[in-house]
Parts: sequence; C-alpha cells; structure tokens
Amino acid sequence: MPPCLTHHRPPPWAFLLAALPIGAAHAQVPLRQDGPPEQVIPYVLERGLENFVITPGPAIPAPQQPDRSEAPAQQPTEGEAALALMLGQSWGALASQNAEALGVSPAALAATCAIESGCRPLGLSAGGRIGGAYQMLDTTYASSMAEALRANPNLAVHAVPGAAGNLDPATQSIAASQYLRTAALSMQRAGIDNPTVLDTRGYYNFGPRYGAQLALSDDGELMTDVLRGASSSVLTGNRIGSDLTVGAWRSRVTREVGSAAGVPVLLGS
Repeated sequence: MPPCLTHHRPPPWAFLLAALPIGAAHAQVPLRQDGPPEQVIPYVLERGLENFVITPGPAIPAPQQPDRSEAPAQQPTEGEAALALMLGQSWGALASQNAEALGVSPAALAATCAIESGCRPLGLSAGGRIGGAYQMLDTTYASSMAEALRANPNLAVHAVPGAAGNLDPATQSIAASQYLRTAALSMQRAGIDNPTVLDTRGYYNFGPRYGAQLALSDDGELMTDVLRGASSSVLTGNRIGSDLTVGAWRSRVTREVGSAAGVPVLLGS
C-alpha cells in the first residue's frame, strides 16, 4: 500500500514571490543626473507594520563647481618696482619716511637710488668725493643736508652727523630728498607744472646749470650740445657719446627706472 501523502497548503506570501519577475532583486536603481538616486516607495508591507508612505523630498542639486577662471592680474602702480627695491633694504623704510617728511614722493627717491647704485651703499669714487646709495657729491650732500634740517629739524634724530652721513644710506636719503625737491621747484620756475623723475633727472645728474635746459630740450638735440661746457669726465662717466640724442638719453633713463620715470617728485602735485 503506497504511503499516504500529506498535502501542505503553501503560505499566502508564496504566491506573491512567484508573481515577482525573475531578476528583480538584482535590478539596479537608476541614478538621477542632478541629484541622489530615486527613492523606492514600498507598497507591500510586512505583517504587523502600520500603513505608511515615503514621500520623496526634492532632489539635492549637484554641487556647483568652483569658478577657476583666474582674476585679471593687477597692474603695478607707477614706481612700484623701484620703491620695492628701496624698501627691501634695511634702511629703506626710514628713507621713505624721510622723503615724505620733506614733501617728496618715496617712489621718486627710490627711483634715484635705483638708477644711481641699485640702492646699494657704494663707497667713495671720483677722488673720494662721490659715494653712497644716492651717489651724492660731498658738497652737494652738505648743502642739501643743511637745507633739509632747516626745513625739518626733527630729521636730525636718526641722522649720522658730519661727512660720514654721506655714506649712511638712511642719512643720505635726507639730503637726496631735499635735492630732488630743489630740482622740482627749479623745474616749476622754468614752466614745468608737475615735474617728474624724468624731468628732474638732468638736474640731479648734471647739476642746476643744465637741469631746466635738459628738461625742456627737444628729443632730437644732441646731449653734448645741451651739456656744452661739461667736462669730458662727466660725459664719459654718464655714458654721453657724441651721437647720443636727448630722446635716446630719456629712453635710457626710462628703461633703467621703469614706470617711476613718470612719477611726480613732489607729493600732492
């Protein structure tokens, strides 16, 4: 007699499983391009759970990429390079203060030491009469220093007294600032309203005899004609050849000091 077979009724959830498509358990949830994956909303609840519905929230936008476009480079102000050179020296900040105390642009003072010595305190030359970062003749230094201290006695506090001051760059900056101021005032009397470093360069370099004359000369004139009467040592020492024009000399000065050539010497002008 065959064994008695017992039939078991399958549980109700078995039919639900049978109704699911094959492979659904391994299906990947599609990704949104602009946020998190789509949320799955359950509709078949387990026994004993209360009815609830998950309402998806708004999609979180993808993070914004930072703007990597470079900001336009800032253009240097007039005289910035020369001023940075002077301020890079241990005495540069005090020299800048001395110039301001005399009403002279620190950038103009910086351009002077840049072209004269590279802002290095050089020793004496020309028979021991010219020296320092601003390359001042001893007599010019002495007279300019005396004039500066009459105008502002407080400047004597940090000044090296006597002739030794001509080799101390911070002290010499007082005399150099005063000499630049004197040059600028001379240019104003000659009809140049707002004299620049380039306008006063002839005065500083060759003295008051040639200052205004050189500033007002045409570019095509020869430097030897404008500086008629200057010694051969002065011409040679300043690289003034027989064929050098005023315009070529001005271009050379501008190349050596850059944008500082156009800086007004006097503050507030």
